[in-house]
Amino acid sequence: MVQLKAHYFRRDRHLSRDDPYRDPAALPEPAVCERCGALWRGGRWTLAGQVRKEDLRFARPAKVICPACRRTADAYPGGVLYLSGTFLGEHQDQILRTLRNEAEAGRARNPLDRIMAIEETDGRMTVTTTSEKLAQRLGKAICKSCGGDLDIRFSPQEKLVRVYWSREAEAAPHPAVHA
Repeated sequence: MVQLKAHYFRRDRHLSRDDPYRDPAALPEPAVCERCGALWRGGRWTLAGQVRKEDLRFARPAKVICPACRRTADAYPGGVLYLSGTFLGEHQDQILRTLRNEAEAGRARNPLDRIMAIEETDGRMTVTTTSEKLAQRLGKAICKSCGGDLDIRFSPQEKLVRVYWSREAEAAPHPAVHA
């Protein structure tokens, strides 16, 4: 059975959650990230492969660093996904494939949604992401494909979400003893 719990707070009670990494007024148009190649144009970030060269022939893009690359360089995640349980150790390859596939699908929608790091310690895994939504999306994808318990916690003080997923492996059935 899948158990989903989310802790929400009322909008009229939350503090200002402005993201210091997203300041569209400070960017010239067009601009290209010198680290990942994402393109800022028309008020949004896109993957450079989605924009044709003809679109940029009259305007030479300025070199900037996108918010996702700045977050990664500063080690300031927007979301953290904690994975634990005995099921994780037994199905680690499947879980990593699911995380990477979901991150690629998320990046196709928004180039700023990225996995910053995946760390494994003592049978637990910690995945840091550049956005809150990607951490939630990854947790929900793992919960949907593998089952388990999912707990999503938003921080009212800062723009950060913590997602906790855990699942214990089922015990093997005992062989019947014939006397």
